[in-house]
Amino acid sequence: MAAAENRTRQAECLKTDQRRIEAPLWQRWMDQVSKSRRNFAELIDFDPLTNETASMSVLAAAASRSGLFAMTHYVCDKHQKDRRKRLRRGRADLWVGNSICTWAFEAKQIRCWPGVRLTTLEARLELARHNAGELPESEGDRFFGILVATLPDGVQHTQARGLSE
Repeated sequence: MAAAENRTRQAECLKTDQRRIEAPLWQRWMDQVSKSRRNFAELIDFDPLTNETASMSVLAAAASRSGLFAMTHYVCDKHQKDRRKRLRRGRADLWVGNSICTWAFEAKQIRCWPGVRLTTLEARLELARHNAGELPESEGDRFFGILVATLPDGVQHTQARGLSE
């Protein structure tokens, strides 16, 4: 359990428009991510952000702690690539909501080794956004792509800040 106790990385909401309904709700949500991650790590004795499925569970737990409802990896219909054909069966990564608004998310996860190119991160985020666009309107009020970028063991936060262009 020592590994879990030494991890103090924080989730960050990097940019937000304070006029949006999401701003205060998501800030409370992100404030709970580190606590949820730490609690999971103490129970399972490894970092729960090692894969996308586990990361969505941590985000869902944090959402619940902040007063939101959440589901992970649920079955839903998705649009075909050309949007003219019938919907196909699929799976969405995360759904979060309250009585005012609901959000559906598609996620991608990447390990950020020192020297990872910014274009690599942007491409993964763009793929998540594209996948979120395949969700039908019945799955939420708004749709987002998420990129969960984690650091490998032993890599310091400051080493990862200098992304290659």
